[in-house]
Amino acid sequence: MILPTPVYRFFSKKEHLNDLVINGRMRFTPTSAFGELKDMNYRDEGENYYHFKIREDKSHTIIVDGKERLIEGGTVHSTYRKIDDAWAFCCSTSIVSTARKPYSAYIKNFGRLIQKLDEAIKAKFNEKLLIMFGPVAYYDRHMDLFSEVNPPPYFSKEEKFKTDLEFRIVIVPSDKIYESGKLDVLTLEINEPIEIFGQTTIIDKK
Repeated sequence: MILPTPVYRFFSKKEHLNDLVINGRMRFTPTSAFGELKDMNYRDEGENYYHFKIREDKSHTIIVDGKERLIEGGTVHSTYRKIDDAWAFCCSTSIVSTARKPYSAYIKNFGRLIQKLDEAIKAKFNEKLLIMFGPVAYYDRHMDLFSEVNPPPYFSKEEKFKTDLEFRIVIVPSDKIYESGKLDVLTLEINEPIEIFGQTTIIDKK
């Protein structure tokens, strides 16, 4: 899967960039941490609310010309609900994002990344976890209850964050993980990161 828009990850230090691009270490932060930030300009207590797309498959058999035919279909609907906590890897879809830092990586092949994340999750937890990803939709808290955009995106944030142009990857823990206590930072090892990540240089006008 190649996304139609680049997805960038910014870093304040060169060694953190190299840790991702060269060593394949992806660092996921608990979303609850963003609701506890001391700086009110960045605190977002709605970080744990997500859209979930739910598909219900249905099928039945009909007789056509004396032969049975299987008819398959289903319905898809979106629900907006709070989860206990999750791990987030925050990116941006633009180099002009206000979240930009001096060092930048980009994701070359998103589909391959998701496959490798599945493998890394299984290796660490011995179970498959839900991975959600997509751009963030922004809304006016005084006008909307939440963004009306159906998934994707799964994520909505207040309009004051809109210049971040955020894209995120979120891993939702299982009940078993929730029961073990408060989430900590999660680091996953991605094999052969050169297939997935690249470095890019952003040149500022003088």
